[in-house]
Amino acid sequence: MGAGQQFAATLGAGLCAGSLAFLVSVAGAILYLGGVDWLRAWALPLLLGLFMLPKLALVYNQVTLPLQLLAS
Repeated sequence: MGAGQQFAATLGAGLCAGSLAFLVSVAGAILYLGGVDWLRAWALPLLLGLFMLPKLALVYNQVTLPLQLLAS
């Protein structure tokens, strides 16, 4: 699934999709190498990894535009 997301990101789905594909691939590798027990043990670090993803530009711009107008 991570490889499919990375392929879609390469075709133009965006930077966020490629980063999410990396996390999905890491979770798949952990599941393959250690099984469900290791995946449960690594669940918190993987969830924290979601906060390292780049923000979606569309959502970011919609949230910050009113603040920029207010500041100017």
